[in-house]
Amino acid sequence: MDETDARLTAALARDGRASFRDLAEAAGVSPTAARARVARLLGDGTVRVVAKAHPAALGQPVVYLVTLRSRTGEFPPVDEVAELDGSAWIARVTTAPELVFQMAVPSLDDLYAHLRALEALPWAETAHSTLYLRLHAGTGPGGAAHTDPGPWRVASTRPLDAADRALVGLLRADGRAAYTALASAVGLSVAATRQRVLRLLETGAIRLTTLVGRADGTGEQAIVTLRADGHRRRGVIEALTALPGVDYIGETTGPHDLHCSLVAPTLPALAALTATATSLPGVLAHTVEPIRVLRHRLAWTTHPVEEDLAP
Repeated sequence: MDETDARLTAALARDGRASFRDLAEAAGVSPTAARARVARLLGDGTVRVVAKAHPAALGQPVVYLVTLRSRTGEFPPVDEVAELDGSAWIARVTTAPELVFQMAVPSLDDLYAHLRALEALPWAETAHSTLYLRLHAGTGPGGAAHTDPGPWRVASTRPLDAADRALVGLLRADGRAAYTALASAVGLSVAATRQRVLRLLETGAIRLTTLVGRADGTGEQAIVTLRADGHRRRGVIEALTALPGVDYIGETTGPHDLHCSLVAPTLPALAALTATATSLPGVLAHTVEPIRVLRHRLAWTTHPVEEDLAP
């Protein structure tokens, strides 16, 4: 990747669906050259642009993190545990006999039922959940960049219809899919398709992530929980969203009111990132859990919902 490719990649990180004219201006090349270079970067897998759907937009507004502790210190393979099948992201805590994983479900009753099912597993000692009240996207972990870091909420109560859901599925596979291709796939005019895609982005139903290289969720990772001064909490969140290596922040209730997912290429880099995050002005207390990711599907919604969206 030369300097021009790097400038194009940075521009895509700022806006995954930027026009070739805007990309050309950012990279200092002609639109024709920008088109050819982006086509090469996307074609050989060096860069990918994908959409992530907000779980609330897909009927799963209850988002939570589960900590599942083993009574034996061992776990079966996660793909063999039916109660974990719905989770798009699962990790093993490296300093304790615990799994942590994200879930999204339609209601609190579904959450309680899921916890009861987890506690009934013969090897499970305890299962408890941390409810996410609001989500915030950081700048992204190494190799991935979230477009427009900051609060991630769904601004529209309008339910997604079949065409919207089809577009979400297509954009999850290719966030830069041309409006003509999308229109053909969903059976709408190009103008109507463009309007729907823009509405999905503007309302927060989806957000774009630009992936560079492998960018598959690997690397050194940790979950950091923070207790912030109530008067400075907003500033802490804003500072976290601007830190390179911060993937997502969840606002929660309880003794620690912020959960952060941190990713770095090496352990020293992760230690430095953790030190920066935990020493921000307004942070009163913190915990750090080093983790090893076992599953990462680049989604927040559960597996059945993902399959329903498959193009």
